[in-house]
Amino acid sequence: MIYLIISTQVRAEGSNKKFRTIGEIRDEFHRLNMDMKTDLEILTGILKKLKNNKMNNEERVALLVDLEYYVHQVAASSFNH
Repeated sequence: MIYLIISTQVRAEGSNKKFRTIGEIRDEFHRLNMDMKTDLEILTGILKKLKNNKMNNEERVALLVDLEYYVHQVAASSFNH
């Protein structure tokens, strides 16, 4: 499975004419056997996994590194707009 990360941002008025909706893009990627997740969906998934007490320290560190990366992505995206 291939994952494509789409940053969640509010589109400007009138952009619907130029761009497809997130649902249309998801459907197309699904037909191509690819999965698309927004940055916030990935963050939610990481937080759910971190609540699992059955993982070892190495797995927990890897998730925390991923969490740090995505938090910076969201923060940078928000800061630049």
